[in-house]
Amino acid sequence: MRTIITSVLSGIVIIVAGYSLFTGDRSVVPFYMFPLALLLLITGIERLKENKTFYGAISIAVSTFVFFVAGYTSFGL
Repeated sequence: MRTIITSVLSGIVIIVAGYSLFTGDRSVVPFYMFPLALLLLITGIERLKENKTFYGAISIAVSTFVFFVAGYTSFGL
């Protein structure tokens, strides 16, 4: 189940980032930052379950930062 979720999130990030790259439309950046943050969160939780606490904590911290930046840029919080 995790592999399906990570594959779908990765696909969304790649497709939307590619669209942004090729068209020059930077207004879609928050739309691929949210799935990217979810992907980092899932990776951090997986690393914590594998007892790799440093990498898990870093992934979760970066995920939190990306959620904040995506929310700030899209909603103006």
